[in-house]
Amino acid sequence: MRTVSLVLLSLAGSGRAEPRYPKAIVGSVELPWREDWSFDEPLFVQHIHKELTLTKHIYLFGTAGEGYALTDAMFKNISTIYAREMKKAGALETAMLSVISLSLPTIRERIEWASSTLGIQTFQLSLPSWGALTDDEVRTFFQWTAGAFPALKFWHYNNVRAKRQLNSTLYAELSSKHPNFVGVKTCINDVGWLEQVARAAPDLRLVPNEQGFALAPDWIGAGETTHTWMRSDMQPCLPLLRTLDEI
Repeated sequence: MRTVSLVLLSLAGSGRAEPRYPKAIVGSVELPWREDWSFDEPLFVQHIHKELTLTKHIYLFGTAGEGYALTDAMFKNISTIYAREMKKAGALETAMLSVISLSLPTIRERIEWASSTLGIQTFQLSLPSWGALTDDEVRTFFQWTAGAFPALKFWHYNNVRAKRQLNSTLYAELSSKHPNFVGVKTCINDVGWLEQVARAAPDLRLVPNEQGFALAPDWIGAGETTHTWMRSDMQPCLPLLRTLDEI
């Protein structure tokens, strides 16, 4: 394990309603593996608490391939450790769990288990990627996830690896239908696309990559996914991150 992914969310400016997800610095927790590919729990716990010195908003399984490659047993074990440490830190309310699978029933089972057993309230969704979903299949997917768990909050990871990237029209429709759909993380850094989604679905917090964040106008209130090295103490990064959080 060498890097931490941080998402820097800024306030929406004039001309756009405040999105459903609050202003925050959001980081991704990576999984450390030993040379024999066993899970390194002590290092994982250390990683969580080091990142918690930066922000209470950290998510699991949402960035690396490990998010979709876990067995059910591994998913439950690592999620339990994550929720335990977040609860110890008083940050369980801001925990976010990504659920990636080819199987919609598996996704639903993991959401139901993690919310009822661990108390996690926010989930990040990726579309099943066996084949590119049609518009109607996307609607069905959201109905059986966000629609089936109205008390929970959901993000969508608009990732090209899912073989289908959503547009402003669908986001507007899904946002209107599901008030618990709160944000979009995306690898699309096209300013025109970001502006279209921000205007069509102003309730959604948009989080593009670094280039998208740099190019996006302030009124979008976009977030940014950046990376900082974990080889040494991250304390030198704190002043910069806190300054960005106050912008």
